[in-house]
Amino acid sequence: MFLPGSAPIRDGALLIGEDGRITDAGADHRVGRPEGVSEERFPAGLVLPGLINTHTHLELTGFDAALPEADFTGWIRHLMALKAARTPGQMLAAARQGIRDCWAAGVTTVADTGDSGAALHAMLELGASGVAYQEVFGPHPEQAALRFAEFRGRFDRLRALATGRVVIGVSPHAPYSVSGPLYALVAEWARQERLPLAVHIAESLERLTYDSDALIRAVQTRYVDSPQISRILDRIDHTTEVVARDAEPLLRDAREALKGAYALTEFVAGSMRVTTPFGSLGSHAEPAPNAIPPSLLAGATGIFATT
Repeated sequence: MFLPGSAPIRDGALLIGEDGRITDAGADHRVGRPEGVSEERFPAGLVLPGLINTHTHLELTGFDAALPEADFTGWIRHLMALKAARTPGQMLAAARQGIRDCWAAGVTTVADTGDSGAALHAMLELGASGVAYQEVFGPHPEQAALRFAEFRGRFDRLRALATGRVVIGVSPHAPYSVSGPLYALVAEWARQERLPLAVHIAESLERLTYDSDALIRAVQTRYVDSPQISRILDRIDHTTEVVARDAEPLLRDAREALKGAYALTEFVAGSMRVTTPFGSLGSHAEPAPNAIPPSLLAGATGIFATT
């Protein structure tokens, strides 16, 4: 038996109460045996504190067998389509199963990230332990106040339910999917409310490339069909090949050039501005008005391929 702060205990014992919680633990001869309590022995067993999974997506449980794609782009698009097709009831059922799968693997506490609220409801129903981070999205700076107000409405309804061993937190999804103004609003509010906060920072190269591609295509559709954008998209495809062959030099160059996560924000006079959390690149060299303060994104990295 392994207990926090102590040497391994041979011939250890646990006393489990009627509510399923451990009431006593230690050497077998020291743990009491109340009258009427049944006894089970596991001479080859090992007892240790429950494991903690610090990043789960319980509402996505069950998708593993339905996602055969080997490439990231195909996989993430298929995943997003499957998630969009799930009903709230199916989300809740998936979260319940995810918790049971955790318990079966020795995980007793989770930090879950999602936007449906299913994980929090499932954790409360099953008596699980952990943090349920509610995600907020919004890449357009001009919509920051609206997205924050919408998020607060959903969050406050869930927050009223969180109690006991379940804590609610907030997660501005990632630097590329949350604008600087929205990130700042959420981060400051979380500090004031003393809420746990989680962000996706260390993304894979494939994810960064995929999100760059999706972001540029969205701007292309919204603003203008420009040969310049087509060249950038072609360059991103080339970047994927280069990453596969020689990733580390590219990463080093990208970090030096961008110094943070990227966001494509607007066109100015027919030219393109690329904004990182720490300022603008390209023909507009002034500090970006929508940039995320460096103190909020220390250590963030990103790749943006251009001509």
